[in-house]
Amino acid sequence: MNKHLGRRWLILVAISILCFAGPRAQSARAQDQSSNFDLEGKITQQAKGKLTVDTGQGILFHVTFDDKTSIVRTDSSPGSEQDLKVGVKIHAIGELEDSGEIKAQKIEIEAAGKSAAPASPQP
Repeated sequence: MNKHLGRRWLILVAISILCFAGPRAQSARAQDQSSNFDLEGKITQQAKGKLTVDTGQGILFHVTFDDKTSIVRTDSSPGSEQDLKVGVKIHAIGELEDSGEIKAQKIEIEAAGKSAAPASPQP
């Protein structure tokens, strides 16, 4: 009973995130009608074919991927599994499985320092 309750809670949380994700989630769905889950966050753990991603809202997701998953950088250049390291920020689009894991169809790797402001000279 608790197993089913936990799974339902996870699905409700996922639906809530999708509802509040705004235009980015909608545009991703428009780009790929076969996906139903869209998340952004930093990789906190990495193993063969599996990532743990922290969305920054105190929620961790397990993202699985395989050789059919498209891995690209934000500049559209190809990426690879070797680029998926702890600390890297990603955007994953995929299917929410019954297990609660997201089976990624596409993983976009954010450019290093993309959001960092340039350093200002010290007087």
